[in-house]
Amino acid sequence: GAGWGTVFRISKTGSFKTVHSFGCPGDGARPTGALVLGADQHLYGLTEGGGTWNQGTLFRLSLSGQEVVLHSFRGTLDSPIVDPVPRSITLARDGNFYGISAYGGAAVRVTTSGEVSLIDTPWIPLYGGSTLVQASDGNLYGTSWGGPLGQGTAFRISIDGTATVIRNFQTWVDGGYPGGVVQGSDGFLYGSSGLYSTFLFRMSTDGNLAVISSFQEYRGRFLLNAPLAEAADGYFYAASLGNYCGSTNCLGSIVR
Repeated sequence: GAGWGTVFRISKTGSFKTVHSFGCPGDGARPTGALVLGADQHLYGLTEGGGTWNQGTLFRLSLSGQEVVLHSFRGTLDSPIVDPVPRSITLARDGNFYGISAYGGAAVRVTTSGEVSLIDTPWIPLYGGSTLVQASDGNLYGTSWGGPLGQGTAFRISIDGTATVIRNFQTWVDGGYPGGVVQGSDGFLYGSSGLYSTFLFRMSTDGNLAVISSFQEYRGRFLLNAPLAEAADGYFYAASLGNYCGSTNCLGSIVR
């Protein structure tokens, strides 16, 4: 391809095929976030560059590789931010996609036809908004760094756009600097926090949090690079960027 990123397909037997290469004129560049499968059996995704304004795109891709750029973001070309690029998108049960911009804390609604609208103005300074998760109560939940204490927040956004901070993280209490959350089968939100020592936590949808496990720095830097995943056996699984295998040559771990 042109060196600006690809979408690829892998069969269960390991057969690999490039479905789309980014970088053609008018196309996006540097895809970001996970692809989301829509109800129409098309893949939807984001790029952080390219498009009309070179500020990123929202695209739709058929499983055979036919791409349509649905929206070219303007990003911060206008002030205040009127068209921010979400860091990732989540398909909600109303059929729309929702995301949080990486800077500024803007919540964004995106339709499958590419119409983008702000559903909440920045309520507090945020940085690095996580992928939103729609919980069983219908609301969207996410985390970010920043906030009044500068160490992260957890927040709730209703589908009509009302945003509420449900927790302000503190390094000496819960690790601070949270990653993304998932909802467990018990209805609680689970996630990780911390910069050098990692804390795993369980949180109610009103922000009450309990640390359920921690991995201290003496084991080596142990950072989860994706949200936890709950399997059918009732355990949560995660991939770590750090050293948890007792060896200085360990380049990562899978934990349960």
